[in-house]
Amino acid sequence: MEDKNDAEDKVGSRLQRYFEMQIQKEKQKLERRVLQLFLEGKLYSSNIEMESVKARVSELLLTNRQLNARITAMENKREVSETKKDINAIVDKNFKKSTKSSVLSKGNSVQVSSLDSTAKSEKFVKAQQNLSITENTNQPTKLKLSHKPNQIQKLAMAKRLLTGVHTTKPPFADGVAFSAFVSTYETEISKDHTIKFDIIVSNIGNHYNLHSGIFTSPQHGVYVFTWNLYCRAGGYIFSQILVNSNAVGGMLTSSNGATSFRTTTGVVVMEVNQGDVVFVRIHSTETQSGNLFSHPDYRSSFNGWKIY
Repeated sequence: MEDKNDAEDKVGSRLQRYFEMQIQKEKQKLERRVLQLFLEGKLYSSNIEMESVKARVSELLLTNRQLNARITAMENKREVSETKKDINAIVDKNFKKSTKSSVLSKGNSVQVSSLDSTAKSEKFVKAQQNLSITENTNQPTKLKLSHKPNQIQKLAMAKRLLTGVHTTKPPFADGVAFSAFVSTYETEISKDHTIKFDIIVSNIGNHYNLHSGIFTSPQHGVYVFTWNLYCRAGGYIFSQILVNSNAVGGMLTSSNGATSFRTTTGVVVMEVNQGDVVFVRIHSTETQSGNLFSHPDYRSSFNGWKIY
């Protein structure tokens, strides 16, 4: 009877040790999983912060280029203004000299004593300088055209040309719009992967960064964003569009049952603040299959524009 009790005690001890080992293993697995989730969360936050920093750097570079362009335009305008003043001074000086000269004809002498303010007009310059008085003993006085322009004519012409010089605003000064597509296959797409649409079709305002795949809003307003993805036969891709770190739209591109490839398009219309970043990424938790397709005739693209 005692042997039986000892055998039962040994079995019980073994079972207890076994369960304790299993519990310890499950505990270690849970600790590793918690650590993994913690590290993934840190990595995700770091990726978002890095993308935001890159977008901010691109925005600062754009602002610097715009300021340099404005400074250059102001300098050019100032040079044109100074040149106009110099030419006006030279023209006025020559006008004063011309008023003291006399126009002589045979048998008649005509002296110019004074001119009113309208005599300095462009019409008078043309009539006075382009035409020379000739005479004929049997005919009345005639006017003969001068073929070679003199110095005053050249100055008057330059003045007339400079009068029309003015600085114009570049087209789409306040416009915000972009369109870009993927140039090559992306065969290894992973969760939380930002899609870089690396070929720019249009980038009015230069607020889309082809290196990061991020659009940075230059001003508050309502925007439209669209993105379409192509997927090979038998594959499927879950994608999202994000504003900062918030997913505002999602899409499934599935080619199950297709013999070639398929595409889907997502559209969002939303209010965006100045400095917000907008980009398209692979879903952070859903599993993907296949690859992101790109072909000269079929492009996966990302587009956006401001409505008001």
